[in-house]
Amino acid sequence: MARALLLLLLLAFALLQDPAPPPAAKVVAAVAKAAAENAALPEEKRLKDDALGDFYVRAAAAAAGEDARAFLVGLAHAVDPGATLSRHPLTASHFRGLETAEEAEARRKSLGKPSLRGRSDLLLHFACSAAVAAVATPEAAEAGGIAKEAADARPGGSGFSFADLLADLAGIKLAAWVKEEPTARLARLTKEFRGSDFCPDPAGQPEGLAAEAFAKEYGSVSDERFRKAVAGLKEAVGKLAVYAKK
Repeated sequence: MARALLLLLLLAFALLQDPAPPPAAKVVAAVAKAAAENAALPEEKRLKDDALGDFYVRAAAAAAGEDARAFLVGLAHAVDPGATLSRHPLTASHFRGLETAEEAEARRKSLGKPSLRGRSDLLLHFACSAAVAAVATPEAAEAGGIAKEAADARPGGSGFSFADLLADLAGIKLAAWVKEEPTARLARLTKEFRGSDFCPDPAGQPEGLAAEAFAKEYGSVSDERFRKAVAGLKEAVGKLAVYAKK
């Protein structure tokens, strides 16, 4: 009886303690530290744009060690000032406990404007789609990216962007690649990540398509014309030289 009571008391005490932070929290903290250090530099020495984005990915990969999921989740949260995935009902549970409100505010203030292929929005598409592929499936990440662009094509939206979709697919490919050999590939990303190696040049991709213009050119997202366009984007990602390396 006394033993059982002791065990119950120990269990209750354990439940009252702060839960261990998820592995991705370490990645978020590493990117936040990198951001603060960069922001503290004189203006002329600070990393900006693609160089800053590459810096954050390398910091995230170094902090993740051998944990591909922690890398992908932590990176997506750390580079997104809007905390998109932590607010979405289908992904929020995977982003709980990554940082306190005070830590999030400090990170956002020093984050700067990291980019991919010269655009901050493409970095967010790339990182967030990679994270969704990690916590769900590549198919779910692709469907989510297409749904987001279809929503943007409605009145008041920014229009359907194949450049954004290209970055989504590039992120999904990155997630699969890292998960195949996490130890070796995270070590490689730590040393030599460059966003331009992992995402094709989006120049020339149709953007800003309103629903009527999209329907005229591609029909719908289930139309063969659209599927062919998506297949072309996937082919461009798959042909990147980085994926030919052993």
